[in-house]
Amino acid sequence: MAEVKWIKITTDMFDNRKIKQIRKLPEGDSLIAIWVQILCLAGQINDNGMVYFAKDIPYTEEMLSVEFDRPINLIRLALGTFERFRMIDVVDSILLVSNWEKYQSTDKLEKIREQNRLRQQKFKENQKLLSDSNVTVTLPITEGNVTDIDIDIDKDIDNICTELKSSIPEIPKEEIFISLILNDKS
Repeated sequence: MAEVKWIKITTDMFDNRKIKQIRKLPEGDSLIAIWVQILCLAGQINDNGMVYFAKDIPYTEEMLSVEFDRPINLIRLALGTFERFRMIDVVDSILLVSNWEKYQSTDKLEKIREQNRLRQQKFKENQKLLSDSNVTVTLPITEGNVTDIDIDIDKDIDNICTELKSSIPEIPKEEIFISLILNDKS
């Protein structure tokens, strides 16, 4: 699966009944932190809310303890609590986040995947056309590809002006005045 760098967490997460109950438990804040870590791990794996080390290697409690850098007893407490509150299911030793679509818009992900697939297909077709012909194609410049050289030119002009000013010796005003008077008499 393609890597996804986000999950959805709503601003009213701590108003959720289950989260409120878990926070009141001993080590409640740690349990909530583990919950968020599980959501993030499920997002990284990006397989419909499943949490596993590899497709054929489910996470054990010990592996999660290492992964989350938490004591094994706390991991056991967390998993038991999340399973009791139906926040996770364990299917064939693999953790499955319940209601995963609530934490990641799977419909939007599918749309993004489809757009990427079509973009890649079009790119390959264009490459094939280019390799089949001798014609050079100039792609249109999009706003994201444009380099702002105007700023660079302004900086260069400023630098040149500064260098010129520093290279010209400063002539006292009296000498200029005397020079003008002498030149007028000539």
